[in-house]
Amino acid sequence: MVHKDASSMDHLRLRAPTEPAQRQNPASSLRSITPEVPLRSNLPMPLTSFVGRGAELVAVQQCLAEARLVTLVGTGGVGKTRLALSVAEEAIERFPDGSWLVELGPLADPTLVPQIVAAALCVRDQAGVSIVQSLKQALHFRRMLLLLDNCEHLAQVCAELVEDLLRGCPNLRILATSREPLGVAGEVAWRVPSLAVPDVGAAMSEHLNAYAAMRLFVERAVAAKPDFRVTDQNTPAIVEVCRRLDGIPLALELAAARVRLLSVEQIATRLDDRFRLLSGGPRTAPPRQQTLRATVDWSYALLQEPERRLFHRLAAFAGGWTLEAAEAICAGTGIESTEVLDRLGHLVDHSLVMVDEEAGQIHYRLLETMRQYATERLEESGESATIRGRHRDWFLAKAESSPFELFDPDHVAWLATELDNLRVALRWSIQTGDMEEGLRLATRISAFWYQRGSSSEARMWFAELQAQARGTASPALAAALIWAAGLMDRHGDPNAARGLLRESRAIARQLGDAASVASGLFHEAGIALRAGDIAQAQLLSEEGLSVSRTNALSTMEYYHLMGLGLAALEGGYHTRAATLGAECLALAERIGHARGSVNALYILGRAAVGRGDHVKGRDLLDQSLARYRQYSDLDGMLWSLRGLGHLALDQGDATAARSFFRESLALAHDGGDRWELARSLEGLAGASVEARPERTVQLAGAGW
Repeated sequence: MVHKDASSMDHLRLRAPTEPAQRQNPASSLRSITPEVPLRSNLPMPLTSFVGRGAELVAVQQCLAEARLVTLVGTGGVGKTRLALSVAEEAIERFPDGSWLVELGPLADPTLVPQIVAAALCVRDQAGVSIVQSLKQALHFRRMLLLLDNCEHLAQVCAELVEDLLRGCPNLRILATSREPLGVAGEVAWRVPSLAVPDVGAAMSEHLNAYAAMRLFVERAVAAKPDFRVTDQNTPAIVEVCRRLDGIPLALELAAARVRLLSVEQIATRLDDRFRLLSGGPRTAPPRQQTLRATVDWSYALLQEPERRLFHRLAAFAGGWTLEAAEAICAGTGIESTEVLDRLGHLVDHSLVMVDEEAGQIHYRLLETMRQYATERLEESGESATIRGRHRDWFLAKAESSPFELFDPDHVAWLATELDNLRVALRWSIQTGDMEEGLRLATRISAFWYQRGSSSEARMWFAELQAQARGTASPALAAALIWAAGLMDRHGDPNAARGLLRESRAIARQLGDAASVASGLFHEAGIALRAGDIAQAQLLSEEGLSVSRTNALSTMEYYHLMGLGLAALEGGYHTRAATLGAECLALAERIGHARGSVNALYILGRAAVGRGDHVKGRDLLDQSLARYRQYSDLDGMLWSLRGLGHLALDQGDATAARSFFRESLALAHDGGDRWELARSLEGLAGASVEARPERTVQLAGAGW
């Protein structure tokens, strides 16, 4: 079986199709039941326009030209039937015996599938011959397209019949729709995508007609309320509706029908309860298509019990998950961990779970509509607390199992990928009062917040966690207060940061937590150094170095040596800085601290420049900048760029200096670090003295 989707058909040369509602119907003259003109189609005439499927229409036609069985698969309401009907209508002229529809949705008894097909094709029973044999005899010489619509609840019988017909009827082509592939040899399973939705932040109405989801919503809204118009005021709400409904046509049509009673803004605000809101479809539609809930209920009812259990447990995830995570969190009580892969595969086949691949890594996800439905089922199951607790504990353990260096690129990249899940885990810790776990998790995420300049979000989480944890004394609280202080300092509030560090140190000393004492001293020394108090920075670093060595804390020993090296650089003691840099490098290499060796290169480079060895200094600073870029280390890049900028100025190359300082200025701005921003502005001002003296005054003033 071959799987294809819209993205896999990008290589096709697509013609620009006309909208079916606007073109001459090629079958119109053939649908009259007269003796002279045999009926070549029983396809229903469309009552509404066919929106946004031009590329898909051509791609499926190409598949049918190459394969005898094509199954359109996709989640409920994604538009499989409407696309299939359009393909079948286009195919009437290419098949001498026409295109024929067999609607299987209302059928509950699988044994009647052959009879339903025979009835649709006007094939009569023959005495002593099975109905399947009669079908094969009647269709043996026919060149026709058979459309089997809604096969999912009859998949086994449909698969057997399709295989029989294809073997016995060499000129027959079959197009099927189903929420899962039929599993017949030679089948092309073509996944029908949702309609294209606008990107986040899209708001200009004149550009949104390019998105099929927007066009469908607006067309159906006008049909429901003829005076409906797109305006600058309601466009953001329309965008939100289209995005939150995942571009699913049925959901969009049900939402558009509500404009008779609600504004688009009101519809958008009520989508958290979308299953109650999105009801009241056309009375003539099948029951499963009259409400969004009925559509998803139909898919859920087709699952076996273990698959239903896995489906609702997957609601614990936000943004997606890996197989490893699903096996760890969703197994147990009815699902063995070894079963998860196969059960997950069935959910993918039923179009309830989406699959994404990036850089060779597979991630799974639920569309938001499916996630809301699964969440309801999870709450009804009585397993919610257990599964959400497992989810939090697994992500905490995963975060804490990373290398000791929080700024390791792989660790930060993992944090970025799983940020939605980590946020959910943090919120669960707060809701359940599990402050110890919440504080530990927030501390491990801090590397991401710090590197990406997300200090406002970090401070929000820490504030909530600390408010509930105050009055307790734990290593987790002591460590969290240190990270919160670092983020406060980065945001430009060093006094608040010092207060948090003193609070952390008091807790750590009460508990005998030497690691937190040493870490807090390092951060406080950094605040002093940024404030220009070199003597205080040196005293704090020396105290921290003593605590680290007394308690055999090699990593913290390294950091305090680095702090002393930075203080020596700022004080102009370049020989001492070189000695401390060499000690840092040796210790970092001994303990396997890869990022630490980069900091040592920076100190050694600055020290070499200060001692007049510009060639060596440039080489070491270039090395440190390249390595900092590999780590996406914001602070390190700023240090090296400024160091290279000042070196370029010393060598009389103002153009190169301005380039270095401009880049450091942009990074500092993106990171929200006011102190680094000021230092970069000062450097840029110095590099602009000769070129634009008036600009120098402006930049220097901005730096203050």
